[in-house]
Amino acid sequence: MIAGGTAVLIYSVRPSASYSERLLSFGYKKPLYSLILFTISLFVITLIAGYVLGFSIPLMGSRTVVLPAEFTQGAQLVFH
Repeated sequence: MIAGGTAVLIYSVRPSASYSERLLSFGYKKPLYSLILFTISLFVITLIAGYVLGFSIPLMGSRTVVLPAEFTQGAQLVFH
């Protein structure tokens, strides 16, 4: 993210250089790819956790989640 932002800042000042177009292309694609990868991985991890662990993790809003006893070792955990 830092490399992409730096490339955009530096080469937007000197867009007439021969290599500027390639570096600007890199600079705006890097944050875009990071955002897309983060969003996809968030959904995938939520689905896998729900399938493997047997409980649902909300992506938005609040929900009371009570973990099964084998995960808590006798302690009662309630997340809000």
